[in-house]
Amino acid sequence: MSIFYNPDPAALVGAPANVSVLSQRDAGLQIPINFVKGASVSLTAACFGHNVFEAEAAARCISNLFAVGFKRFYLDLYWDPGHLYWSLCPAQLPLPNATAQPTITTTSSESSPDALGTAQFQTADNDSPTAAPQSDSEEDGDAVSQMQHLYRRQSQIASTSSGRRPPATTAQDRAVETSSPRPIATNAIPGLELYQVGPYSCNSYANASTFLAILGGFLEATDNTLQAGIGQVLFNLHVASSPDEPTAPAVRPADKLLPNSDNLIGSIAGSNFSNLLYAPGSLFAQRENLNASWSAAPPQDAPDDSYFKNTTIGGRASVSVDGWPSEGFLEFFKHYRVLFGYANIDPQLSDYDVRGDGNYVFAPGFLDDELESTIAANGSISSGCIYNPASPYLSFANSSWAYTSLDSAGMATSPVSISNAARNVTYLAANSLADCGIIPVLNATLSNTTADKDPQPYLAYAFSTVWSWAPNEPLNDALASQNGSSTDFRCAYLNASVNAPPNEGRWHVTSCQSNFYPACRALDNPYAWSISPHRDSYTDVADNCPDNSSFAVPRTALENRYLLSAAQSFFQDRARTSNDDDVDHDGAGADAVWINFNSIDVETCWVTGVDTGCPYTPTAGQNQGQVVVPIVAAFAIILLALLTILAKCGANRRKSRKRRRVKEGLEYEGVPS
Repeated sequence: MSIFYNPDPAALVGAPANVSVLSQRDAGLQIPINFVKGASVSLTAACFGHNVFEAEAAARCISNLFAVGFKRFYLDLYWDPGHLYWSLCPAQLPLPNATAQPTITTTSSESSPDALGTAQFQTADNDSPTAAPQSDSEEDGDAVSQMQHLYRRQSQIASTSSGRRPPATTAQDRAVETSSPRPIATNAIPGLELYQVGPYSCNSYANASTFLAILGGFLEATDNTLQAGIGQVLFNLHVASSPDEPTAPAVRPADKLLPNSDNLIGSIAGSNFSNLLYAPGSLFAQRENLNASWSAAPPQDAPDDSYFKNTTIGGRASVSVDGWPSEGFLEFFKHYRVLFGYANIDPQLSDYDVRGDGNYVFAPGFLDDELESTIAANGSISSGCIYNPASPYLSFANSSWAYTSLDSAGMATSPVSISNAARNVTYLAANSLADCGIIPVLNATLSNTTADKDPQPYLAYAFSTVWSWAPNEPLNDALASQNGSSTDFRCAYLNASVNAPPNEGRWHVTSCQSNFYPACRALDNPYAWSISPHRDSYTDVADNCPDNSSFAVPRTALENRYLLSAAQSFFQDRARTSNDDDVDHDGAGADAVWINFNSIDVETCWVTGVDTGCPYTPTAGQNQGQVVVPIVAAFAIILLALLTILAKCGANRRKSRKRRRVKEGLEYEGVPS
């Protein structure tokens, strides 16, 4: 049984895509997380599109989705009132007996202390899925132990804190089928029998704990400065339908069969991730005193306060009513990795105790804001785009937590990979939404295959939400070979040409000695960009920006979109007033502007500022020649795996949450500004 984080090799991101993802993350470390738009997915569509809810397949699918780069997950959970636990299966499971028709077994207060205190699964050998399954594999045994801890956490109603057991209930109360289907397949490990319930094939371990176990494994595997990210899990809560009518609307359970305090999502999920979880209480406390929270972080980690409202009270304390911390603040200053929130709660669970989850889970509507966007046949956005060239102000283009769901209409049905994704409307739509400042939520089964069977379409989708680098960048082998060396090709420009899809508005690598105009961002408005009329080489161009602006790199898709608009207007104006063709010696063309992004110090380590060193460099006492960034070469993935080991920092967090992430001489400070 493989219920742990273990993605397929095909799900791993290789070069140069891994460098583009890492550098885009680093460029935006100061952006509040509600304005960072990453790849998002509905697990129901990506993993269970064929109505098969089997634990090992689910674990493989979820692992692959994490590995390919999805950061935001919509998780449908179904409260099973017959077993008193949260299932991934939309229908209640029977209480099976492998040699006879399923029966109902209840446990009363007179049951033995070892009883689980709920209706129990019964098989021919009396093994329960809540008892640790046996396996000949030591590895499987460890995975089962991890699952067992989480499973007991949600399925055992008998509370160790109160000593209370659930009341004995009748078969009618439980609304569980008493003449339900036989198992259609039996795994060698007891408890993994697969049952056909109407259109659904399910087993008991396909539950909330499966997802949480994979999440925990992923956070541990990526607990290093090169791979860390902020994950977001939004729960849709439902009641599982009766196995008698599995496709009919679910019925509200009796009050005594609703989730109690032990089975609230916050109790199950939050307590298992307390050290990594950014909770509502932390947000509200930090908003009440910015001086002691976000402003106290190092400049490279502190959120850009032009993205939220802040007010000074009494001439001293600064507060915010709508601000959010940046990814740099959460990951590298406070060492948080995940947020939990509610998306929707069905009416059958209208009495669900959302307040009881307030310490761990954000309330409905707090982490998402659905927008209606119309997608044209070519994947462009015909309506609903937040970007408005006439209003380059945050108040008019507020994309906080904005998302649009991409459903099965127009979805890809043919095999897709990163190399051909640009020709597919599904991926073009995701890219267009990201460019518009909208989170594209995948709510479809790509290429008619789930991610456990083939992660490649999902890898291509996740990568299509990268808004910064052009395809196959940051690489420029042709220019490097012309120059005889790649050491000078370490600076980035934005292609503002209107005739260069899919490169329009994307970044490219070129010689730092090229002469381009600099992109200048206003100091008080992240969407206000201008192009200086004075061009120069990358190393000498920074001082050419006008007052109240600075040479800058876009940090979000919307910032990039507004810069593209400013650059295209600039070149259109020059075309009307100048005879200078502006074509530079490197062949980049007329419509190119420098952005403040370079890898001059170490190849593929992208930073802002001419004199900025690579933040992945060894600390004092280490070999200064040691390269500690992923190198774009044949061994990129191997080196990245090695760096993962070197930069491991989980132990540091357990020792102290206030220390910088340092291990074996490596320290990460983010992209210095």
